[in-house]
Amino acid sequence: MERVTVHEAAKRLGTTPDAVRSRLRRGKLEGRKDGDTWFVLLPGDSQRQSGDSQDDSPSSCETVSSTVNDSQPTVEAEPAPSLAVLRIELESARAMLALTQEQLALAQDQIRFFQERMEQKDAIIKQLAEAQVKALERRDILEAHTLALPEDSEAKTEDKPRRGWWARLFGD
Repeated sequence: MERVTVHEAAKRLGTTPDAVRSRLRRGKLEGRKDGDTWFVLLPGDSQRQSGDSQDDSPSSCETVSSTVNDSQPTVEAEPAPSLAVLRIELESARAMLALTQEQLALAQDQIRFFQERMEQKDAIIKQLAEAQVKALERRDILEAHTLALPEDSEAKTEDKPRRGWWARLFGD
């Protein structure tokens, strides 16, 4: 085991000092603090350890490359996205947000419209149900009156044959 500083360990492992510190906190690397300085214990053939999380990887603007003559990986910076590209993406996101908000407002208006229509139809159904109840009550009253008529009046109308209008007008 070789004892090196955090910066030296970062160079040997091909990562950043912050990534080495996070590995120390998680217990992925062994290390000790002497005074104000942390020292990392590395095996003799220190390579980038496998199984590390993605937060140890280079940032999105860095890549790890290795040359034929150099066995140690090095970190090279890639150009960051330009400010103009980021502004265009921001405007695109804002436009999409505005479109989504318009669609949401339209959907809310449609919901309100359909709720009002349902309330109107419920009122109509209630009125029809009340009218049906009244009609049934009237029918029951008429049936009761028909049954309550004296049988004599029915018999009198049955005894006399009914004559047509032409017979009454011209006589028999």
